[in-house]
Order: sequence, then C-alpha cells, then structure tokens
Amino acid sequence: MSTIPQRRSRTQEYDLEEDDAYYTQRPHTSAVLGSYTLSWWQNHQLDSTYGMPRTYQTDQVVGHADSTGHQTHFIAVNLNAHITIIEIPGGDSSHARIYSGPTLLTDNGDTIPVTLEFYDVNGDGKVDMIVHIGDQKIVYLNDGTQFKLQQ
Repeated sequence: MSTIPQRRSRTQEYDLEEDDAYYTQRPHTSAVLGSYTLSWWQNHQLDSTYGMPRTYQTDQVVGHADSTGHQTHFIAVNLNAHITIIEIPGGDSSHARIYSGPTLLTDNGDTIPVTLEFYDVNGDGKVDMIVHIGDQKIVYLNDGTQFKLQQ
C-alpha cells in the first residue's frame, strides 16, 4: 500500500486572523476621556490664573523713581503670542515704559503664561528683571533708569 502525502493548506501554516498587526489597536475609551479631561483641567487652571490673553502682574522696588511705599508696577502680557512688559515706575503711569519681548513661534503660543522674577543677576547691586515664558528665561539688566535685554 502506498501512502499519499497529505498536503497542508497555507492557512494552517500561518493564520492571519491571529496576527495583531492586521488590526487597529485603539486606546480604551476611558484612557482617551482621561487625557481630554486632564488637558481641559490644565487649560482651565491656566485660564483661571492668567486669563486670556495671558497676563501676570506684580509690584517690585527696582530703583526707577520708586520706593517701598510706591513700588513699581509690572504687567506682563502674552497677546497673540507676542510678549509685552509694561513698567509703571513708582505707580506713576505718566512715566510708563513698554518692553517688547519675543514673539512665540509655536503652536498655541498665545496660551503660554509669562511671569516675572526680580533679583540681581550680574552682581552690580541693581535688581534685574527675569522674564519666564514657559521653560524659557530672558534676562533684562537694570541700568538704574530702565531695563535692557542682556546681550
């Protein structure tokens, strides 16, 4: 008696239905919802803290016709992804100065908060202005009457 070899079908060798690479893997609905909720919450926190346009205000004695009783008022604004800082020395708006900062060339640049910090950066005894834009820092040095971008 002769035996006839049995022929194996290709589907027996490799079953396509079991290969995950052929199927779209979607994240669970709860993961997507959680991501959207977290993003919404972060934007809500920024809106509540800095408003829209993003605005930050502070008072500081910097030696520009000011004193502890009449501090200089600073307003930092991110308006349409362009940073502007307004200085009102000693609270006297007739001597206000406007410092034009950078334009943010990034998606949603108008939503990035801008904050200010003041300390003597170069050790000359004058309080300098440090502008924080997201993770970036820009230093403006105090020359005794105004701030100038550090070179």
